[in-house]
Amino acid sequence: MASFFEAVRENTGRALCDSGDHYGRHYENPPVFENSPKTFWNDDLYALISTAHYLKDRFDIQNEMQTEWEAFEALQDSGMTTHECLMEFFITKGYVCAARDNTYNSENDLSQDMVWCVWVPRESNREWLYEDEAYTTIEVHTGCDIRGGYASPIICKKRDNIDSYNAPIDAHLGFDVVEIRGDKARVEDIAEYWQQGYSSCSGYHLEQDIKRVFEWTRTQDTVCCQTNDGDLIKIQIAYY
Repeated sequence: MASFFEAVRENTGRALCDSGDHYGRHYENPPVFENSPKTFWNDDLYALISTAHYLKDRFDIQNEMQTEWEAFEALQDSGMTTHECLMEFFITKGYVCAARDNTYNSENDLSQDMVWCVWVPRESNREWLYEDEAYTTIEVHTGCDIRGGYASPIICKKRDNIDSYNAPIDAHLGFDVVEIRGDKARVEDIAEYWQQGYSSCSGYHLEQDIKRVFEWTRTQDTVCCQTNDGDLIKIQIAYY
């Protein structure tokens, strides 16, 4: 049975375009579990979303279709690319590729990038982003250089119980102010730029407004800082 937590650590070996082993590979990092943190600090005031948790929160793996795909792939010409093989598979199901991209090509806060593709029924006339009958294939980057080292495709559908899309295009964090010692109105005015949904790079806006980070106060999802205006605040990573 396919799992997002296994996919983010799939051993994809060495890719032709790898720039050197000193960059490390995602699959060499410790395993990611369901009880692992969903978000964590990456560097100073930048934070990341665990890719495995992000995918699990927004997509349901279609195990029956996944099994069919794996059996189909095993019978195909080894000279085909993964995408060519996926196209052949979905064509047999009456589906076409409506959109395809790599999250690397847009701003996001994911811990690992991925190649995604949305497959819609051939006769569909709905916008592919919202098509209820669409399937989404996810290939997580687990290697070194972004140009190679992608895990095996996982076939899934967007979850019905949340307001989500057929593609991973909303992978952003924000930062909430949970304590203020200073001018509350002034802090709330600049903190608007740190909110999830206001910007696709809230960490950048936050960093520009902060003079000092008190490292000894850092927890898994909070840290105390001093703004450029001298106000003391405690911020928390916001992920919905």
